[in-house]
This record gives sequence, C-alpha cells and structure tokens, in this order.
Amino acid sequence: MTIKRRLFLSNILMIIIPLLLSLVVLSGMRFVFFHDRSDIDNSVDFFYRVVNMRDFADSWNGDVAQIVTYMENFDQHRVRRRGQRANANKNFVLLLYDRDDVLLEPIFDYTPPEPEPALTLALSQEATVIKERTAIHVERMGEYRLVLMSANFNLLESNFAQFDLVFVRAAAVMSCLILFILLTNVFLTRFVFKKIIFALNTLEYGVSQISDGNLDYRIQYREADEFAGVCANFNGMADRLLDSVNLRQKDESSRKELVAGISHDLRTPLTSIRGCVEGIEQGMISTPAMRQRYVDTIKNKIWDLEQIIDTLFLFSRLDLGEFPWRMERVDLAKELHSIFTGIAGLQNEYAQRGLDISFKVETEGTLWVNVDVQQMRNAMINILENSLKYKTKERANMKICLSLDSQNPTNSQKNRSAVVTMTDDGPGVAEEALDRLFNVFFRGDASRNSAKKGHGMGLAIVAKIVKSFGGDILAELPKNASESGLSICIKLPLEETEEHY
Repeated sequence: MTIKRRLFLSNILMIIIPLLLSLVVLSGMRFVFFHDRSDIDNSVDFFYRVVNMRDFADSWNGDVAQIVTYMENFDQHRVRRRGQRANANKNFVLLLYDRDDVLLEPIFDYTPPEPEPALTLALSQEATVIKERTAIHVERMGEYRLVLMSANFNLLESNFAQFDLVFVRAAAVMSCLILFILLTNVFLTRFVFKKIIFALNTLEYGVSQISDGNLDYRIQYREADEFAGVCANFNGMADRLLDSVNLRQKDESSRKELVAGISHDLRTPLTSIRGCVEGIEQGMISTPAMRQRYVDTIKNKIWDLEQIIDTLFLFSRLDLGEFPWRMERVDLAKELHSIFTGIAGLQNEYAQRGLDISFKVETEGTLWVNVDVQQMRNAMINILENSLKYKTKERANMKICLSLDSQNPTNSQKNRSAVVTMTDDGPGVAEEALDRLFNVFFRGDASRNSAKKGHGMGLAIVAKIVKSFGGDILAELPKNASESGLSICIKLPLEETEEHY
C-alpha cells in the first residue's frame, strides 16, 4: 500500500471511528437519560390531572351520576404538553369515597393495599400527599371525596439525584471515548508513520554514507510506495556523483599529463636552441657550414615550438567550444574519396612517405552528414600522421573503410550512423590503454614518449573534432591476437536523405 493511500485511509478512519464511537456514546447517554422518562412524564401528568379535577369540582352540579361519568371517561382524557398529546397512563387511578371513607367506585381493577398510610393520610387531610413513589390528591365534592392516585411518581429532587448518577455515567463513557480515540490515533500513527520513519532512516543512512565518501553505496528499498522513486533517484544521483568524481579525477590526471607533456615538448626544442645559442656565444662556430647548421637547427626548433603552440591553441579552442565551425551537409563517401584518392588526395603524398592508403565503401546509396570539411580533413591527417610516426616497418599500410553502423542496420536514415574505420598494421597499443588513447598528451608506451614521435595531442584533437560533429570515436585492436595494428572507428550521425528536403 502506498503512503498516499495510507494517509488517505488514516484520515478517513480518524474521522469515521470517533464519529461512530460518539454515536454509540450518545445512544448510551440517551438511554441513560431517558429510560426513566416515563416516571417524570407521570409526575407532570399528575399535576395536570389535579388541575383538571379542580376544574371539574368547581363545575360539579351535585349529581353523583356526573361524577361516575367523569370517572368512566378518565382513561380517555388527553393532556396537552410540549405541543404533543400524551395518552392517559394506567399508572393513574381515580377512587370515590363517601364521608365515612368507604370506597364507592374504583374505575380500574385496583384495590389499595391494606393498610395504606399515604391514602389514609390524604383522606384525613383532604390534601395532596406524596410519599416515596406514591402521590395522592383528594378533592372534596360535597359529601364525596374524589381521590387521584399515581403509583409511579418521581419528585424533582430524585431527578437531580438521577442526574448526578447519569453525569457520572456519562463522564465514564466520555473517558472511554477519549481513550478509544487516543488508541485509534496511536494505532493509525504507527500504521502510517512506521513505514515513513523506516524510509527516512534508510535515506538518512544513505546520505551519511555518501557524505562520508562511500560513493559506491546504493539504497536497497523494496517497498512499492513513493519512497521507491525517491530511493531510485538517490541511487541515480549517487551514480552521477560517482561519474562526476571519476571524471574529475580523470580530468585532474589529464591536466597533470598535459602540464607534464607541455613541459617535456617545450623543453626539448628550447634545450636545442639554448645549446646552439651558447655555442655561438662561446665561438664554437669555425666555418660557414657549421654556422648554417646552427641556424637551421634553431629555425627547425622554433618551427617545432610554433607547431606545439598552434596545436595547444587549437585544442584549447575546441575544448572551450570557441572554434569557428563551418558546417555543411556533404556526401560522406564522395568527400572521403576526395580526401584520400582524389586528384589532390593524400594517397600519393603518404605513399612517398612510406604509408600506403587504400579506401573502399561497403554500403550503397548516399550517406549525408553534417561536418566541417576542412576539420574533417585535418582529423584524417592527424590519424595518418599518428600511424606514420609509430610504424615499425619500412612501408606501412592504412586501410580505410566506410560502412553503416552494424548495430542499427535498418533501412531508415533516422538514428543511423556512418562508420569510418581506419586500420593500420603498426605496433598497436596495450588493451588497457585503449580508453586513454584520446586523452591529451597520452602515449601508449615508452616508445611513444620520444619528442620525435609527436606531442601526444593528435588523437585528442581528432576526438574533439568528431564529437563536435555529434559523432563518437573509439579505438580497437585486431580480433586476431596474432595480428598487430590499431583501428580508429569514427561514427558520424546521418542526416535525412536529400529527397526529404
């Protein structure tokens, strides 16, 4: 059950249960207060009937038959009280006595017990007598006396006593009601908040683990409620935080490599320049040929410095996103053919330098991509230069293949990628170095740490260029362990076909 449903159900029950208990209490109080109400009604009706008897006595004309008629009609009398008519009650009895206290006419089958002190007292005083729960009123009518008796009379004082008893009972019932409400609240609170407290404690512990540096900690929450989503988001946040920390450490490592690489690559030509300058100052140049050799060395090292600085400047602009791209929609197969095997292609140039290039297209149709053509060419040149620098044979080979992404070989252009694979037969790199190959100033092994082998930013620049095109780049080793070499795979997202424009 979700926490939302628990809260909703709890609120409903916290209303319904006290309401039901209150109804039970009110019903009990009504029973307590009104189960003896007939006694009170009889008491009130007694006094109404006394008034009625006096009115009859005042209007009596001396005929005994009139008294008998009055007494015979006694049970049909109605007494108006509180806007209602209450039926005459058989708790009332009319008796007719003569002057000698002889019972002449009982209306009901009623015979007063002998002796009857209250009746004797009332007849002797010809007044109203109330004793215990018996009330008697005597009305003198000539030589006759009409007697009204109530067998279930209730004095007001006794009502107060009953009220005190009722109050005590009501107080006890209300105490029970309050206790029931408290117990209900305690139960519902435990029912609802126990789960909430558990979830909050779980989250608190997870936060404390993350704050203590345990970024691998993940919350295991199996309840199907709102906290499941919170815990899932917490785990996602922890994953992103771990990735951020790892990326930060990676960037820190790259920064250190960058500083070390710059220092190394700048120191080498500067050392050569310094040596030449010191040789000139010390008069070590004895011939014009030696002077020219020193001058040529200084020029070459200055050119190397300019290359390093230009490369650093290009990398910085790419990294900051400030490079002025000239994006255009081109046919990738046609463009690669122009770059490598066209009239002004790179095939002949690199063949003269010992790198044989072959190019083939393994897909049909036009592959439209959105790229900066000049920077695309520069990226290809950086990969070719990288293979040329690290080749171990007199002549090396570079196989370039254009194909579709095998992971999405659908006929639709949407979400597809073109893959440019550039594979050489050089020494390759260690498998654990593949992920770092595109880091700035990273060289895969000791053989690549020579300044003559380059400054270590070529593939890093290629990665920046490809990702700026919305693509991706990765390095792979040959599937056959006996083969050497390295494959650079560039994936570029395809644009819609020209017919859609």
